[in-house]
Amino acid sequence: MLPRGAVFLGIAILGSCAWLAYYSHAQGVATATLGKRAPAVVRKAVTLSAQELERIAGDYDLDGEVWTIAPRDGRLFARHRDLPELEILTETANSLFLPEGGGDLTVIEDHRGGVAGLVLRQADRGERTVRRIR
Repeated sequence: MLPRGAVFLGIAILGSCAWLAYYSHAQGVATATLGKRAPAVVRKAVTLSAQELERIAGDYDLDGEVWTIAPRDGRLFARHRDLPELEILTETANSLFLPEGGGDLTVIEDHRGGVAGLVLRQADRGERTVRRIR
């Protein structure tokens, strides 16, 4: 008779294998049907008011580097040193995203409803907190 832990581990491994087989099959069907991988979810950017954009504007610390987020022509842009500007798209006043699947940003509010920071989620880098410094 096998110990209980071994049985649980075996079930977990079998479940993972089944999910991987299903996922691989689903991607194969999408590739055969569409001629490419399944399309990413299309996100729709909305226009925020100037006041909502100014609320998010500021300097942020990301892994020891300062990024400046500033509104221009009704849109948000992030700058870091001499790198090209990066547009930040808005889904809601508290939910932002980077173009082409670059990541998601969620506003962290302070006790007064101001912006204390952002949570950045990127597929290749995981989740990081971006602290507002000014």
